[in-house]
Amino acid sequence: MFSRTSRLLSLLFLEFSGFYILFSFQGSLSFLNSNSFSLS
Repeated sequence: MFSRTSRLLSLLFLEFSGFYILFSFQGSLSFLNSNSFSLS
């Protein structure tokens, strides 16, 4: 029971960390794109 809940928690943590990395990567990409547009 405890191992099952811990496994679920680890899966949730992995999903949240993946989403955070994905969103931060997209944010940095859009930031770079907006900067290049403003420069040009």
